[in-house]
Amino acid sequence: MRTWADVGIVLPYGATGEVRLLCPRCSASRRKSRIACLTVHVGKKVWRCWHCGWEGSLQGRHQRYESPPPPRSPAQPDERRRAALRRVWGEASPITPGDPVWTYLHWRGIPLPLADLPSVLRHHPRLIYRHEDGRTC
Repeated sequence: MRTWADVGIVLPYGATGEVRLLCPRCSASRRKSRIACLTVHVGKKVWRCWHCGWEGSLQGRHQRYESPPPPRSPAQPDERRRAALRRVWGEASPITPGDPVWTYLHWRGIPLPLADLPSVLRHHPRLIYRHEDGRTC
């Protein structure tokens, strides 16, 4: 029967239940190398890395490794959506004293002079917000 050391997993002394650890397969090569991404169920003798997909069991030959999916490039809007974005941008206006955006910022303790506000921060008086469930407001 295999042991945790046989697969490179070092458990803390007396560990029971579910334990989160650094993955011996991927943590050293990750940018966030100190995040515990390996879940070990000590009693069930199984493990899974939530970053690289490495999983297995001490009780059998079940051991699998999946590389993480490659990052996707950002979606590019089609021409119809670009036209809608240009229309909304054209209907929006720069921030002025007393408009809802200026009031919102001041009520939250962000009283920036208008010259310090970024030019991309604008106000659209009739823009509809659509929730994920389809409701609008």
